[in-house]
Amino acid sequence: MTEQAEITQRAQDLAAQVIDPEKAKAIWEENPYLILGVAAGAGYLLAGGLAMPFTRRLVRIGMKALFVPIAASQLKSLATTSPEQEMIK
Repeated sequence: MTEQAEITQRAQDLAAQVIDPEKAKAIWEENPYLILGVAAGAGYLLAGGLAMPFTRRLVRIGMKALFVPIAASQLKSLATTSPEQEMIK
């Protein structure tokens, strides 16, 4: 099987899983708020939400919330001394 045929087969299998009504119903019953959130997000994006200043603020706040803990942990690990450094002293 060629690489293109394999990719096509995988795409068709994935599409069949997504379109399967029984699977969609099971996901809806397990996580209704997830489905509603995805639908709201898709509607927001389709309505042009990426170009809004509100979205830029949300992304900026999200990046800060993600970056600060990572930077703090990296600085903390740099500040601690390693056992090899203690042996040198």
